[in-house]
Amino acid sequence: MGDFRVKVIGEKVPTVNGNITLRRLEIRDEFDRFVTPEYNPTVILEDSTLWNLNLAITAVNNIWINNSDLNAELKGDIHVERQLGILTILGELDIIRGTYNLLGQRFQFTSGTMNFQNVSTVNPDINFIISTRLRNQVAQGLTSVELNITGTLLEPKIGVASGSVISNEDLLKYLVTGSQVNPLGTSQSNFSQSLVSSLSSTIPTFIPGLRGAGLFEELDIYPTPTGAQLSLAKYLSRSLSVSYSQKISSNQSQPGRTIGVEYYLNNNVSLKVTQGLQGTSQDNEGISFDLNLNYEY
Repeated sequence: MGDFRVKVIGEKVPTVNGNITLRRLEIRDEFDRFVTPEYNPTVILEDSTLWNLNLAITAVNNIWINNSDLNAELKGDIHVERQLGILTILGELDIIRGTYNLLGQRFQFTSGTMNFQNVSTVNPDINFIISTRLRNQVAQGLTSVELNITGTLLEPKIGVASGSVISNEDLLKYLVTGSQVNPLGTSQSNFSQSLVSSLSSTIPTFIPGLRGAGLFEELDIYPTPTGAQLSLAKYLSRSLSVSYSQKISSNQSQPGRTIGVEYYLNNNVSLKVTQGLQGTSQDNEGISFDLNLNYEY
């Protein structure tokens, strides 16, 4: 709903020109549905029959995004232009209030902006500050934690906000397992700030569709000669388990990733199948078969 002051100019390919003041708008699509792919701005679509657009859109509130990631009210001013079939959106939207869902944990918005400034794609830069209260392992009660989400809408970078009371290591463990957190300084962490930039690529890669805490029986983060290693394992049944590991060091252009399936014939004998992944099927390493024996003499 809104107030429209527009006019149509032109004949062969008309242009809709004017101003729109939105009173209410609700978007329920997932982000990858309404974010457009990148295109080559030098390509001219001479045969386009889409109407051109030149619209200034304003909303003081009551713009809602409700999907699996976000439930928030926004306001802002944007300019929508479409010429020769190519859509461009410029401007900024501010988040008034709402929640952000991250791996099953609900965070409250402290502040947030979506900045549309890339003319080659509709994929805004984001800067979200979100917070929640987590269980404290050392002291009784809850600890308030703030996260900073930057990057773009489709490629967010997630990490603890400046001055946070927990480390990046504790944040990752909590998001994946739901375990209690340690206040910063109560334990030594081997993580560097590289984890902040890697969270966005690491978590969606090996946990597609993860919603909820306590999913894995095993979660280990440990140093290796080539960088920190993250390892996960999950039992699908009493005899079958799946595992995943990935290097998360920032100096790895293509972090080594390994997936594995292990079948237990009995308590002492198991067969494990693993494969290394390198980003594309052509670069993947071969499949390894291992027979594991566990006997004491």
